[in-house]
This record gives sequence, C-alpha cells and structure tokens, in this order.
Amino acid sequence: MDSLEKDLTDSLHLSEYQAKLYIAGLNFTYATLSDLAKSAGVPRTAAYQPLKELLDRNFVTPIKKGKRTYYSSIDPKQLLDVVEQDRARLNIAISNLSQHINAHHNDVSVRYFNGTRGVQAAADIFLDESNMTTWYAFEHPIPVLEKINEAEFESFIQRRVKKGVRVHVIIPSSSVNPWVQKRIENSKKELYDILVVSETEYPIDSSVAAGGEHVLIFSMRGTPFAILIKNRDIANTFRSMHKLIWDRYRS
Repeated sequence: MDSLEKDLTDSLHLSEYQAKLYIAGLNFTYATLSDLAKSAGVPRTAAYQPLKELLDRNFVTPIKKGKRTYYSSIDPKQLLDVVEQDRARLNIAISNLSQHINAHHNDVSVRYFNGTRGVQAAADIFLDESNMTTWYAFEHPIPVLEKINEAEFESFIQRRVKKGVRVHVIIPSSSVNPWVQKRIENSKKELYDILVVSETEYPIDSSVAAGGEHVLIFSMRGTPFAILIKNRDIANTFRSMHKLIWDRYRS
C-alpha cells in the first residue's frame, strides 16, 4: 500500500481495495469494472464488493451507456462534502438512538463512541447539544492531528465560531507546534483563550471539554474513542478543576 492509499484508508475508513479502485477511477473519465480492476491491480472477482461499497458511499458514481455500466470517481475536492453528509446522517441516527436508550434517565446520559469517525460524531453532537457560549477544555492536539487531518479540525473550529462558542483551553507545553501557534495567533478571530502549562506538572494525554451540563471526553491514542456525559454535577466539578489551574497560571 503506497502513502496515498494509506491516507485514504486512514482518513476515509476505506479498505485497501476501495482506496485502489477510487484512485484508479481518477485516471478515467469513466471506466468499466474490468478497467478499474486492471488499473488498480485488484483481481476482477475481488473488485465487486469494494466497488459496491464505494457506490453506496457516493465516492464513485455509475454511468449507463446502452446496456453497459461505467463508473467514475468523484472529484477529490468533493470527498469532504461526502464525509460531512455521512457524518450528518450518523449524528441523526446517534441522536435518535440516544433518545431511545436514555429516555428514562432524565438526570444523566452516558454515550460511548468508537473509532475516529465516532470521535468526530461525538464532537459534532457536543457542539449541537451544548447550549453554553463558553467551553472549558483540556486538550492535547498532537494525537488528534495524527488521526484527523487539519482541514477537518479547522472546519470544526469554524462551525464552533459560527455558533459563537468561546473555548478556554489548557494545553501541555509539548504540544506547541506550528498548528497550535497558528491557533494562538488567530485566537481572537477563532474565539480561543489558550493557556500553555507544564506537562511535567499537569500531564494531559487526552482531551476533555465541558459546556453547560455536557462533558466530552476523548482519546486518540491507540484505538480512538469518545464518551459524552450529560450531567450538571459532573460538568460543574470539571469546570471547578479547570478554574483551579487556569486561575493559578493567570493570577
């Protein structure tokens, strides 16, 4: 698997054959299944299922010409739009399931999300459901950026800004890279208040955020996962812990 195929498998959760077929399709205006399989180096008999899954996810579109069906890969610039549509559908499904599961727990709700896409879905729900205009967060952005590309991360920032949510975020000193430096420089525009702390004194290995009565916890090390908690007491306790560190450094 080359680096481009790996980028697609990691960021879009495609199989190796799906990535190969999608890339092969970019070399044609439209192509038959045999053309795609040959160009991708995938056995023709093994290409049916991954191609069907690409069609289901709208990464490849079918074109009818007479009795034959041809296939065309969508422009790479449209990939993010397709992912956003998938995420929106997933958010609706998760929200409906959560309401069903947690209908009898009015004071507390705990939801678990697995994988990179699960973490992204949890973050989107947190943004949608948290009605406060200020979040209090601990974040280690480097592991996040290893699994989620910068464009998607920055897209989330813009959606948060559009909603008018400011973040007081505490990050460890080891995570101050060019991407974080850019956030610091654009903090006014991106509604960030960033506090850099000693990672020796305050090791931060995962990300936690509180907004209103909601708390989002996620880790991108190993197998990514997220937990969404809705409970005012837990959210208030977390904000108090955040304030202790924030006030110590800012006083």
